[in-house]
Amino acid sequence: DGKQTFVDGLSVEYPKWRFNLRASNTEPLIRLNVESRGDKKLVEEKTRELLQIIRR
Repeated sequence: DGKQTFVDGLSVEYPKWRFNLRASNTEPLIRLNVESRGDKKLVEEKTRELLQIIRR
């Protein structure tokens, strides 16, 4: 239900956190960036959730 943009991969923004998933420009891998405003625990939780989805 987050706001999606596709400018540089897939970016999704929620009220308290956001993430970007994109192919690396220099290496054969996918980069996942997860951010919030100072809530490290939320970032760790959402990173785990996203990695579970990606690894399916």
